[in-house]
Amino acid sequence: MMINFEELPQDARLWIYQSDRPISADEAHTIQAQMHAFLTQWTAHGKGLKAGFEIKHQYFLCLGLDEKQAAASGCSIDAFVNFLTQMGRALHIDFFQRTNLAFWQNNRVELYPMKEIKPLFVSGELSEQSLYFDNHITKMSELESKWMVKAQDTWLKKYFSTVENVSL
Repeated sequence: MMINFEELPQDARLWIYQSDRPISADEAHTIQAQMHAFLTQWTAHGKGLKAGFEIKHQYFLCLGLDEKQAAASGCSIDAFVNFLTQMGRALHIDFFQRTNLAFWQNNRVELYPMKEIKPLFVSGELSEQSLYFDNHITKMSELESKWMVKAQDTWLKKYFSTVENVSL
């Protein structure tokens, strides 16, 4: 069962899929239509799943699931991943490329290859205060407070002692 993303409860399960490039308005329209069709018939063990989605900042496909009605099973999650993979291929969008890290810079999303993160901190282009998208959050309640966080509050903090040593 498809519901509006905003209507999902705060304890709903959340998955965030980051695209490897901005999603255009036309692509967003296509994604919305295909997601609606998929979620309308998405089931786990024969029970309809109560789910919603939203595309945020042109890069993130956020999928929420109210597990009070029915929880996702391994098979239902696999079905969604297969669906998203196929849709991504058709649109030439990779939702599973994990080596780009997303930051909020200059009022927009900026993707940086993971191998360039340390040099970006050393150069000062990124800092402890840079806002990082932590796509590993798992609950709707975390979307507002734990998704876009300062780099110093994430696993990225390991780079800061290296930056201090290099700049001395």
